[in-house]
Amino acid sequence: MDLKDNNQNYWQLASIQGAALGLPGFLIGQTLASQYGVGTALVSLCISNLILWVIALAMFSMTYKKKGHAGHAIQNVKAYLGGNSAIFASIVLFTAFLSWFSIQIITQMTMVDYFLNHLSNWNSTTSIKSGAFCAFITTFVVMGGIRTIKWVCTIAFPLFFLYIAYVVLTNFHLLRTFELRWQLSLAPIAVTIIALLPGIINLPTFFRHARSRADGLLGLIFMTFFVIFVQFSSIWFQFTSINIPIFSPYSSSTGWTFDLTLILMFITLTTFCVNLVNVYFASAAIEMIKPRFANPRGYAVIGLIGTLIYGLFQVAPILSNIENLTNSLIACLGITLLLSFLVQIIVRHRPRYLDKSISSGCWLIGIVTSIIYQVQDPSKPNIALLAGVAATAFSFLFVIFIEESAWSWKHISTFERQKKKRK
Repeated sequence: MDLKDNNQNYWQLASIQGAALGLPGFLIGQTLASQYGVGTALVSLCISNLILWVIALAMFSMTYKKKGHAGHAIQNVKAYLGGNSAIFASIVLFTAFLSWFSIQIITQMTMVDYFLNHLSNWNSTTSIKSGAFCAFITTFVVMGGIRTIKWVCTIAFPLFFLYIAYVVLTNFHLLRTFELRWQLSLAPIAVTIIALLPGIINLPTFFRHARSRADGLLGLIFMTFFVIFVQFSSIWFQFTSINIPIFSPYSSSTGWTFDLTLILMFITLTTFCVNLVNVYFASAAIEMIKPRFANPRGYAVIGLIGTLIYGLFQVAPILSNIENLTNSLIACLGITLLLSFLVQIIVRHRPRYLDKSISSGCWLIGIVTSIIYQVQDPSKPNIALLAGVAATAFSFLFVIFIEESAWSWKHISTFERQKKKRK
């Protein structure tokens, strides 16, 4: 079976997640630099990725007990929130991964269109057909399961390093002088965490295949360093190729140059890797409801559904709205899992029978809050996400505060009564 591949070392684990960063993930640094300045972007990326690493460490620790006895993200939810919440989480995550699959292809073809707009035979129809073809290829390859994903990403991972090195060497003379202003700002930190948090929440789905706990922990460290390296690199190319929407040595020249071929290969390979991972994530998400999806036939069905969604919703805002809403729900789920994990570590003086109900209820509060904000102003998805996370965290901490206060008072009252009886 696919799930018995429990011998992935730290390099393979880091390669899968690093290669699956996706085009939007590659460009976070460039986006932050353009909006907040280079110094602020550098500080924000370091802090946000450190926070994400801590969250990833918690997610890994929650599910990985020992080799062959680790669970995926939905099993994690079931353990801390209960079966009903796990079923709903399966639906949310499955929907999210399908939207991500399609959005990644749309992003890929948007960039390809940018670089091929000088070709007379390249038009919107050609672009859509090319995107669908790439989706079909991804669906065919992912049928090989986790072993195929592992080897594809392990090969692609160092190629990304080589590409970035090539761009640095060929564009070093174009580096512009700029003034660094080192500032700490919460907004870019929040943007980075929001962009990558849904993937972090689902890391157990892949890290359950770790050869050992040490391999999993070292894989997380390597993954974090690579993400920071790539995001820093995209800041660099904000200044070397200011008019290009992705860091690339290719400029506005026409014809099939080496650099043009290289950037198209990079865009295609990046999308290919992230969508392999998206299909596998989706299969694990729906596995609790439909166990048969955890096999090659299930991967094929998921890939074809993602391809169909890509073909149907090219310009409609529905995909973006679904992505924003599911991201908010996943973020609320993530903070619920994290707080539940911390409470179980800290509160050891009494059994906690209502843990799962409390966690599920707090997640529900976050969900309702996110939906309300999303409906009120769909143009500000980050606000909806932050509001949902804040509502989840506040409600959870409030309940724990009341519980601990009640327990302490009851414990002291009992102690005083026993003391009086002894007298």
